[in-house]
Amino acid sequence: EMYRNSRFICLMGVLCLAVGFVTAIQADQEQRKAAAPKEAVVTGRVVDLQCFMTGTFPSGDEAKCSRDCIKAGVPAALETEDGLMLIGQGIKGPRKTISKFALKNVEIKGTIYERHGVHYIDMSTVRELDEVDAAKDSDDSDETDETDGLGEPVDLRESDD
Repeated sequence: EMYRNSRFICLMGVLCLAVGFVTAIQADQEQRKAAAPKEAVVTGRVVDLQCFMTGTFPSGDEAKCSRDCIKAGVPAALETEDGLMLIGQGIKGPRKTISKFALKNVEIKGTIYERHGVHYIDMSTVRELDEVDAAKDSDDSDETDETDGLGEPVDLRESDD
């Protein structure tokens, strides 16, 4: 009788461990799933990850240093109110088009991807925001007047460089 009880207890323990293990695997798989890509417009400040993350700007001129880093291939990101979003432009990368916007506030249109907590936008257009646009964006306005600021956005889908 005692042997049966200890055997039952062991069996229940193994069953609980198995259920816990399966639950942990399912939770991990849910976390690893990528969110569905979505078209969006995001605003923020363009930064290079080296200078931004380390807080060092070797040349002293922060904007020039960030521009040079992006041109050299250091990944660019958009510093938003929600955190950093990596900036890409298809397989050729954004360095030639985004470097001139280093440390400036911009509006980027494109497709947003999210995986493992990392956010990435594949740019289709970018434009610099002026002070009027920046104030309007901080007032939680979802609409952006394309004729304000510096005019038409730069369409990056058709560029070869």
